[in-house]
Amino acid sequence: MATSYVGESQSGESQVETYDLANGRVSTVLSRAGIEAIAWTHDGRLIYSTKESNRTDSNLWWFTPGMQTPGPTLATRLTNAQATSPKSAQPVTESGWL
Repeated sequence: MATSYVGESQSGESQVETYDLANGRVSTVLSRAGIEAIAWTHDGRLIYSTKESNRTDSNLWWFTPGMQTPGPTLATRLTNAQATSPKSAQPVTESGWL
């Protein structure tokens, strides 16, 4: 069994790391600037939100750890939001979320 969290590298990049509870091993799954939140899907994909370089936009991305080729992580962008952030989202109806 493992748990995941977002940490920060010595260079200041955000890192998604897993911690294996059985053996204490820490593994870096993803390293990139601006990761704000993470979620795992039942089929092993990692969905994460990032603060874009303009510092006002946030978007969702996903990738499957272990399926990428050497070099930069090949992630798929899920949203193209402008001036939004998961932390500042507001309910869309009086009763709450849709």
